[in-house]
Amino acid sequence: MPTANDLLHHWKSYREARKTLLAVVGCPDSNRDPLAEFSEQLVAALIGGRLPISRVQKDYDIIGSDGQYVQVRYVANPKGSWVNGHDVVFEGVTTHYAVVVIEDLRPVTAIIFPKDAIAETSGVLGKRHKNHDSMISLTQANVRKILAEHGRFEALGLGVYHL
Repeated sequence: MPTANDLLHHWKSYREARKTLLAVVGCPDSNRDPLAEFSEQLVAALIGGRLPISRVQKDYDIIGSDGQYVQVRYVANPKGSWVNGHDVVFEGVTTHYAVVVIEDLRPVTAIIFPKDAIAETSGVLGKRHKNHDSMISLTQANVRKILAEHGRFEALGLGVYHL
């Protein structure tokens, strides 16, 4: 078990790296989860969108270049088998829902789901869960299928970004 001094020493390294990352993504004073800040900035850069002036508005994190209201979330897992899935659920004014997939602290993909393609996307993924016409319970197998058949999913309107 590490000592308090060991923990504090390593925290200093983490703090410095975190502050550097937050400065790069344009929010140096943020106390939010740095993976959330990173994911929002990454998706905004990928789609040419912008973060709204207020960072605490309900239902969306990015306004896309075509006026989309994009909710951004991430799902982080270890390398290998996932322990976390993610439910893609549209609320309020959200028109698009982006999930940044992080494995072993490495961004792997960003997938952007348009609201009007959820039912068809669920069908292609073979989803059978409740409300499959309005939400997707995203699993590792689903992400692998989307990446392997990205053209098929892009034809449905999804944005699939290999990182």
